[in-house]
Amino acid sequence: NEFTADLGEDGYAAVRGLLTRAAAEGLVPPLGPDALAFP
Repeated sequence: NEFTADLGEDGYAAVRGLLTRAAAEGLVPPLGPDALAFP
């Protein structure tokens, strides 16, 4: 959607940080190197 497309680098960094922290707590699988390769 338009909101997701306009997150910008700050938004992408926030998503990466959240998922990295969740993986460290065992809530989600660890992220692969290209798991969050946004266009």
